[in-house]
Amino acid sequence: MYQSGALGMLLMTAPGEHLFDFNCIGSQCDTPINISVSIIPFEEMIASFSTGTLTFITEPSDNFFFAIDPFGQLAETGWGLYPTFQFLVWQDQWFTFMTKLIQKINDHPPDTVVVSVFENAFLQGKDGITKNLTIPNGYNRMELDLSLSCPGTRDGDCAMWDRVLNLFVCCEGLEQQCGQELGRWITPFRRRIGRWLTDVSALLPLVAGRFCSLNMKTDAWAMPWMPSLSVRFYNAPEDLFPVYIQPLFNGGTFDKSYNTKYQPILFTVPSGIKKVILAATITGHGSDDQQCAEFCPTTHVFMANGANYSFFQ
Repeated sequence: MYQSGALGMLLMTAPGEHLFDFNCIGSQCDTPINISVSIIPFEEMIASFSTGTLTFITEPSDNFFFAIDPFGQLAETGWGLYPTFQFLVWQDQWFTFMTKLIQKINDHPPDTVVVSVFENAFLQGKDGITKNLTIPNGYNRMELDLSLSCPGTRDGDCAMWDRVLNLFVCCEGLEQQCGQELGRWITPFRRRIGRWLTDVSALLPLVAGRFCSLNMKTDAWAMPWMPSLSVRFYNAPEDLFPVYIQPLFNGGTFDKSYNTKYQPILFTVPSGIKKVILAATITGHGSDDQQCAEFCPTTHVFMANGANYSFFQ
């Protein structure tokens, strides 16, 4: 239609058909639409017109909604940027996620030890925030329980853009491994509802029983966040404890040269080890050839002794 000289296009549903999201599918999305396009429900009077004048205007529309969450509290439902029910569906998915997360926490053993690290701390600037503490010993499970809020009272008060949020650790006796990443998250876009429970048990040998410094930071220019972080320790039924870490690969820019920078690493498993676990933290932020970064599914393949182990993201 654009190539034919049309300035805009108005679609009408068939009689009795409900409105639907007017969107692209697959390769259609590769071609930008350079004219105004809209869709309206069937109107017999309009359908009978052979000629007429159609004017497209831009005006603000109400897009503030709230919901009652699974815990009986009022909750914002996000920024309704486009007139689509998908935004409400995504909010419902968040409610489902939170319900399962709280249930998982409640199912932890009653003797779980919870160590508070940050509580609504103000996070902004290049130095981030730091807490020094002694990490408990004698557990085979360690989980990071992180919640993100921000100054103010509404979602709109929170930082724009989704940025990487890191937690680094440095412990006495292992100074050569200072700066090791203990946790990584992606901040939500102007939402104060982020919460994650991240299993980092594979990194217990770095911290268990040691006096450590935990440093959390994000981009120095970003608007402030207020994180609350606690570390949960407990023993799972499996009677095995991680005792040794073999560093393998560090991350980097996810682009067309990503696969060429990793070379094979040879190492010997220490004697007495009963189980080896490959632990990887993978997030999709970057700049790739297709300009889709975190929005494209990716497969990450690790090869060990001739066998392939794939992680789909």
